[in-house]
Amino acid sequence: MHWLPRLKIFRNPLEEIIYDERRRGILVHTCLEHLRVLDNPREDVHRAIQHGMREYPLPMENRVEVEEELADMLLWLTSLPQFTTWQHYGRPEQGIMDEHGNQHRADLLVREPDAITIVEYKTGGHDPAHKQQVRRYLNLLNAMPAYDNCALTGTIIYLDSRET
Repeated sequence: MHWLPRLKIFRNPLEEIIYDERRRGILVHTCLEHLRVLDNPREDVHRAIQHGMREYPLPMENRVEVEEELADMLLWLTSLPQFTTWQHYGRPEQGIMDEHGNQHRADLLVREPDAITIVEYKTGGHDPAHKQQVRRYLNLLNAMPAYDNCALTGTIIYLDSRET
């Protein structure tokens, strides 16, 4: 125990509570998991944001601005023609296991009667790794005999730039 007085622990607890780009992406995904458009997209988006904020409470200097930004982003998403189909047939945060037992998690796996679509939501800018990620998911599904007769497609939704 002679070492105890010299023991120094360096920790920055502020790193755990700062609202940064990574945590912003997590908040967006949390809101997306709760997004269910029923009758009124504005109300449904608002409800999803409230759920997301409750589940992922972080101190934010500009909480109102963040909520407005989320609302604009999610309303744009609900305006996409494919969104209704994705919402009806899709399951958020679906795991896909590879041959080594590793789990890969697709943001949304849309299983229609004769097709499967992987939808990945991204905040921030374009990155070639995003396409590789979707290709990896599609290759994993393609290797499964259960999906032999299904058309497999992937879509990346860039929420900040409003692009698919």
